[in-house]
Amino acid sequence: MQHGGLPRRRSVKTQVAIIGGGPAGLLLAELLHRQGIASIVLEKHSRAHVLSRIRAGVLEPTTIEVLRANGLSERMDRLGHRHDGVRIVWAGRDSYFLDVARHVGKHLMTYGQTSIQEDLYAAADRRRAVVLTDGPEIGINELPQIAAQLGGDGDAGHDMADMRAPSVASVSIAPEADPQLTISTPSLGLLDAAGDVRPLEELERDVIRFAISHYRGQMSQVARRLQIGRSTLYRKLEGLGLATEVTESADA
Repeated sequence: MQHGGLPRRRSVKTQVAIIGGGPAGLLLAELLHRQGIASIVLEKHSRAHVLSRIRAGVLEPTTIEVLRANGLSERMDRLGHRHDGVRIVWAGRDSYFLDVARHVGKHLMTYGQTSIQEDLYAAADRRRAVVLTDGPEIGINELPQIAAQLGGDGDAGHDMADMRAPSVASVSIAPEADPQLTISTPSLGLLDAAGDVRPLEELERDVIRFAISHYRGQMSQVARRLQIGRSTLYRKLEGLGLATEVTESADA
């Protein structure tokens, strides 16, 4: 990642702004990236601080499945400890073993949150993710589109559930914040979780998926920017299994 401070107030535009760079925030960013959705992650603490936090270390089956399905489990599967269930203990009473493997055919995994955090940062590094750290507390007025819908005063009394989410979020960074910035254009991960080059078909699928998202389904512009004809683009959509994902907007 390339790091550097922001010399002046500026806006960083993205489709999704994620508040918090812990495991949940970085995993969400990874999942969005795999669907061609751009995001930035905002974390008030430093990367070193986030990586130093010691938290819980037991993963439930659903979490394990999500990590495996998204190519994030290589180190977990190698270093984690699989468990058939959990033992519940009360002071002065007999313990009770909840046999997850027997009843639902799944397992738990002991694997520290710090290790998961390291894995997610490594994945973010590979795809050159945008991560802002060491920033101030983020409020409504740092999210201009949302502030505008609230009248610009950041009044917590407004009902945010009634707001229509903007298609592109803009996060305003003040100069005094001087966060550490990982700058990237929306980039393509060339390596898989094992460090090998990804197949060309996967890369082409990700490029086309991102282009469609970036140009909001305007297929003429997608084809023009990819320097291919529309008919070629539609053939590729069919061949790469993307046709069912595409809802074309009216081209200008």
